[in-house]
Parts: sequence; structure tokens; C-alpha cells
Amino acid sequence: MKRLILILLFLASSSLHAETVRTVVSYLSTQFLYIQAGERDGVTVGDSIKVVHHGTAAISLAVSRVSSSFSACELAPGAANALSVGDSVTVVTSGAIGETVPVQSSRLFESTPTVSGGVLPRGSRQGVERPRLRGRILLGTRYTDDRETANRDIFEPTLALRAGLEGVFSPHTNLEVRVRLRRTDRQGWSGGINERRWANRIYQLSLRHDDPDSRLDWSAGRVLSSEVAGLGVMDGIIAGWRVNDQLRVGAFTGTVPDPVTSEFIVDETQGGGFVSWSGMGDTYSAQATLAGIGKYFQGRISRESVYQQVSGSAGYRFMIFQSSEIEINRGWRRDRSGSAMSLSSLLFQARWTPIESLSLETGYDNRRSVMTWETRDTPDSLFDNAMREGWRSSLRWRGPLRTVWLVGGTIRTRSGKQGHDTGISAGVTVVDLLSSSVDGSFFFRTFNNLYARGIQPSLNLSRRVGKRIRLLGRAGQSRYDLAINGEKITYLWYGGGCELDLMQHLYLSADAEAYRGQGADTNRYAVEAGWRL
Repeated sequence: MKRLILILLFLASSSLHAETVRTVVSYLSTQFLYIQAGERDGVTVGDSIKVVHHGTAAISLAVSRVSSSFSACELAPGAANALSVGDSVTVVTSGAIGETVPVQSSRLFESTPTVSGGVLPRGSRQGVERPRLRGRILLGTRYTDDRETANRDIFEPTLALRAGLEGVFSPHTNLEVRVRLRRTDRQGWSGGINERRWANRIYQLSLRHDDPDSRLDWSAGRVLSSEVAGLGVMDGIIAGWRVNDQLRVGAFTGTVPDPVTSEFIVDETQGGGFVSWSGMGDTYSAQATLAGIGKYFQGRISRESVYQQVSGSAGYRFMIFQSSEIEINRGWRRDRSGSAMSLSSLLFQARWTPIESLSLETGYDNRRSVMTWETRDTPDSLFDNAMREGWRSSLRWRGPLRTVWLVGGTIRTRSGKQGHDTGISAGVTVVDLLSSSVDGSFFFRTFNNLYARGIQPSLNLSRRVGKRIRLLGRAGQSRYDLAINGEKITYLWYGGGCELDLMQHLYLSADAEAYRGQGADTNRYAVEAGWRL
């Protein structure tokens, strides 16, 4: 009887302490949705969130990862298409800030609960925590069957691991691993001699410590910076210090791994520092980062630059993102460029939603290949040809019958050459077409660039059968004229596939695609099996 009363008290305590946190979507990928609320706001793993897109409830999710200031939710395939950065989010937390988490709470660690007053029963152990493993393992293969005379078949088996072990050495120290093993077998290449090459990559292998009760956080190993995009992959350490709830400063140092083989090398080192700021109100959020980065090859200056980034949103109606990189030219770089400073990258993107069903986006992209110590002998013309700068804009309208209509265009200037690269696209997506459980999209694209000009219509369809099967189908055409000799190329492509969720952890997918036409007589197959940890 006493045990039953205690259980009821715990359940009552859980319901009484349930609170809501209001925030916005800060970042979207194909697999995850990130929000600007974390452990400091009372969010824990397993909390439910509700996302509102353009004033309409779009999706309900569960929190799968939590840091001190951010949280992440895993998305189903295609779910990101119906969401946008800046969408409103309501989090229903499992416990009030500062309160004891109930027994059933799914925090990052499971430990022996305390009772009222913090006194444990005789014989119980406090702080018994078990690390939590998350992530997924993917085993797959891709096969390209070249049906032309050259018969250049390609077979690529792949094993990939993306995982995290939360609670290594301490409750707030996590191990992050991202590894890919791939073998490429080529047949019919190099005069009929088969080739076999391994392309193994270690993208991340690091320890990260992030305690919400501490001002210091750090990552060590092969690390990726979430704040300084211009830093890239580094073998070293990144440390940050929280000055207050809004301001954070930090520094980093290490070596740059080989970009092709992913091997650890010491020839190129880099270091620098950063300062970041974030703020949030009832109707807005904003972030800013400023960093100085220096890269050196065997003690010589390879590249020195300043990176800055600004982003913000006002509910779902307005979103803006801007970043740039400024080169600091010293020594041989100044002799080569002729200036002490130069702009190497400028990106800008903004979205305005005047009414719930209509949004307009525009952006500017100016990225250039950057000369380093290893590429200093490369002709300037190659860097100029690689440069593209220009605008892109699009309009999105949510119409009747669960349709979304899109139209957009791009125009980019060719550095050192006459003319522009242009592209126009228009299309429509529909959910549950005529109540048939079929989702579909049709797009028509035109392009005109340095190498070719032409059109590309395409159709994509998908249908979910039950709760565990999703069928896919697609078809399209490419027609273009080569700029070098005016040759006209036309080919069709069509394909289909199936995705299966066999159980809670295991999922499978299979896909086949065919290309038929002038200069294209190829079949492609892919099979993947994944296990959610």
C-alpha cells in the first residue's frame, strides 16, 4: 500500500511540475530539427514538442538530444520539407527547472532517484549513472552497371557509423564518432584493368564536455565546430567560456587532417579564437559569431582570415542569415594578391512571410577558391573560373488541396568571362493527393551555364503502406546543348525504391534507377540496412 501511495505521489508530482517552453526552430537538416532551448530551460530527452508552421500546427516530435542551450529532434524522411527555420515551437517539459526529475523521466542518464528532502533509503546508492548510446550503423552497397561499350562498372560497399556515447567519465562528457569505410571496385577502367581502392574517412572522433552548471565547455580529438563554420575539421581542442547567458568566448588549436585520406598529419596547423552572442525574446531570436583563424604549413603562413556570422528570426514571419570571410594577407599572400585584406566569401539569405500561406526568399552567394601555401603555384585563371557570385530568389505559396507551389531563379556572374549563369525552376508539391495517401512533386528547371544549356523536368511520387513501408517512384528527362561543340544530348531517367521499418531499431531500403538516351545507358542499384542504436 505504501509503495502504491509513493507511485501515485511521483505521478502527481510529474503532472504538477509539467511546464511549457516557447522557442523557435534554429536549424533544419534532412534528419534533425534543432531548437533554441536546452537543459538550462528545463528541457530533457523525451520531452514532447509541437511545431507551428505559418500559423498551423505542422508536426509533433520528441526531444532526442539535449545540450545546455539547444535540443534536437529526429525527423522522419521528408518531414523537413514542411518546416522552416523560425517556426514557432512549444516544448512540454517533464519537470520544472530546478525540480527533481521523476523516476520515469528519460534524461540523458538514468540514476537512482532521491526522495523528498534528498535522503536516500538505507542501502541505496546515489549517482549510479549508465552511459547512453545513441546513433546509427549503416551497411550498404551501390552498383553502377554501365551498358555502353566502355563497360565501366562500379561496385561500392560501404559501412558507416554515426554514434554518441553520453556519460563517458562524467555525466556531461560525451564521445562523438562519425566514421565511413568504403571500397570502390572499378571494372573496365584504365585499359580494362580492374581497380580497387579504399576510401575510409574519420569525420569526427572526439570527447565533448558541456556541463550546464559550469562556465567551461570543451571538445578534444577530431572535432567539428558548430559555431565557426570556416574552421572545418581539426585534430585538436576547442574550449569555450560562458561569460553570461548570452556571451561566450573561446579558443582552438590543432592540426588539419589530410582532406583526401582523412589521415592525421602535422604539416598544417591552425589556431585562433572566437566570441559568440545569442539573445532571445518573446517574438525574436538572434545570434552572432566573430572568429579569427590562422593556418600555417610547416611554420609558413598558409591562410589567415576573419570569419563572422549573423542570424536572426522574428517568429515565422522573418528570418535572416549572413556570413563572410575576410582574408588577412601577409608575406607571400600580400605579394600575390597586392592587398592587405580581401573578401573571399559572402553569403546572405532572408525569408519574409507576409501572410501565412505566402513566403518570399532571396539570397546572395559569393564564394571563391582560396589560395593557400600548397596551392600558391596554381594559375590565377583557375581560381577566377571557379568563382560564381550572384543572386537567387524564390516564392512559395501554400495553396488549396494541401499543395505548395514554388518558383525561383538564380543568376551568377562568371568571373573573367562574358555572360552569366542562369537558372529558373517552378513546381508543385502535394500531400495526400486526392485522399490516396500519395505524396508527389513535379518540377521544371532550365539552366544556362559555362558548359551547357537545357531543361530538366522531373516527377517524384511516394506512398506509405501501413506504418512500416514507404514506396518511392520518380522519372525525368534532361535535354541540353553542349557549349563546346553545340552537340545536343537527350536522355530519360526513371527509378523507384522501397523503405521498410522492420522494427524499432532495424530499417532497410532498396533503390534502382535507369538512364536511357544519347550518351546514357546505365543502371544504378543501391541497398542499405541500418540499425538505430
